[in-house]
Amino acid sequence: MEVFISHRSALLYWRRRKTAPDGTTRALRKSRPPGVAPDPAAIIRVCNLGFPLPLDVMVSTQNAKRKIIEVRLHVYSMPLPDGCFVMAEEGVFVASPEFCFLLMARELELIQLIELGYEFCGTYSLADDGSTSTNQTEEKSTRQLPMLTNLKRLTFFISRMQGVAGRNKAMRALRYIAERSASPMETKLAMLMTLPCILGGYCLPRPELNGKVIPSKAVRKSLSQNYFYCDLYWRVPNVAVEYDSDEYHANSAHIAKDAIKRNALALCDTFVITMTRRQVYSTIELERAASLVAKSIGFRMRYRDYPKFDTAHYKLRKMLLFPTISDDYYQEDMP
Repeated sequence: MEVFISHRSALLYWRRRKTAPDGTTRALRKSRPPGVAPDPAAIIRVCNLGFPLPLDVMVSTQNAKRKIIEVRLHVYSMPLPDGCFVMAEEGVFVASPEFCFLLMARELELIQLIELGYEFCGTYSLADDGSTSTNQTEEKSTRQLPMLTNLKRLTFFISRMQGVAGRNKAMRALRYIAERSASPMETKLAMLMTLPCILGGYCLPRPELNGKVIPSKAVRKSLSQNYFYCDLYWRVPNVAVEYDSDEYHANSAHIAKDAIKRNALALCDTFVITMTRRQVYSTIELERAASLVAKSIGFRMRYRDYPKFDTAHYKLRKMLLFPTISDDYYQEDMP
C-alpha cells in the first residue's frame, strides 16, 4: 500500500536527509495521492524507516480521512503537477522540498517560512525540532551540505500551484530569501538586516551570502589561498559582514585563520564589518552595525519612517532569536 508523507513529517525527512545525502530519490508522476487512508501495516512499515509519530499523511478524499491513532491525515483533492513527491522507499513517497515548503506555508508564520526557505536553500542542517543541529554549530560547518532546492526551482514550482492554500504566502516569502546561507546565525543576521521594515528588518539591499572574493593576480602571490568567501557580501561597493561565533573562535587555529582572511580581504580593498553573537542579540549593537553597513554601501536607512517598526522589529527578533521564550520574559530581559 502506498503512503504519501507530507507537512512536518516531510520536513523532518529532509532535515535528516540533508546530513546523509547518499541515497537516491525519484520524482513521482501521479495526479493525486491515494483515496484511502493507509492501513496499520503500512504505518508500521513507514515508522520502521525512521519516521517518528505522529505521522503526517496525505490523502485525496475527505472520505479517506478516518481517525488513526498517531497519524494526521491531510486531504488534498486537486491534481498534482510532476515533481510533488519523491520515492523514499518502495511504496513510500515524500513531499519534495518544493512541495513541502508550500505545505508548510499554511502552518508557519511568514517570518518562519522565510527562515525555512533560507534553510532549504542553505548549506547547513538543523535538528528535527528546528534547533541547531548537534553536528553543526551556529558557525559554518567544515563540510558544506548540499542545498535541498534553490529559488529558481521553488519559484517555478509554486507559481504553477494556482488556487492552493498558502501559495500567496509562499510567493511572498520567496521575495525575501537568499541562497547559500552556511549557518543558522547567518540566516538570522541576513533576515534582520534585509527584511522590509514592515516585517521588522532594516531593509538593507540583499547581499550575496558566502560571496566569493577573488584577489588580483598580484595580491594572490602573497597569499596562501586563491579566493575567499564572505558571510554577507555586497560586491558593489566591496563591503562584507563576517559573523564570529564565540564557540567557533575558542581556539588559536581558528583565530589565526580568520586573521589571515581579514588581512587578505584588506589587500582586496574589502571593508569588513565583524559581528559577534553578543552584537546580534543586542538591539542597540545590531542597530549600530546595520547603520554602519548602510553608510559603507551608500544606502539611506528609512526604518524610522515606518511608525510601527519597533513593534515589528520586536516580533522579528523574538521569532528569530528567542522563539521558545515567553513575551513577558523577553520584554524584561531583552539585551
